[in-house]
Amino acid sequence: MEAKERIYNGMLMNGFLALLVNLVVLPVLAFLTMYYMLDVTWFSIPVMIILSLAFFIMFAGYVLLSLPLGKDSVALIAMAGALLAISLGTGLFKGNLQVMVGDLYNEPKYAQKRDSGFQLFYMAINIGAMF
Repeated sequence: MEAKERIYNGMLMNGFLALLVNLVVLPVLAFLTMYYMLDVTWFSIPVMIILSLAFFIMFAGYVLLSLPLGKDSVALIAMAGALLAISLGTGLFKGNLQVMVGDLYNEPKYAQKRDSGFQLFYMAINIGAMF
């Protein structure tokens, strides 16, 4: 049985290597990037804990969604649970982003520009949703 090769970000990979990159390498890089930002930049510890929790919840949802469970009721329950976990993790990210945008305008000299900042934030989210 010959493994099918796929092109992933310009690289030719077989199925196992693509699975390894998607489920191990990219999440680890994202997680390490978050901890680098905690150590070096302005992120606070509670925000990083919530972002890490959101990351693991979404990761668990995507792993559960990727399992081939067939067509019976167990598969439907697992799919619903996976989608619920992905939604919960995404909701944790979205709430934190709004707080971080709001905190950018805490200084009195920037307070009058808070509404414009949120308009740009929501415009960027809606444009990103189209792609």
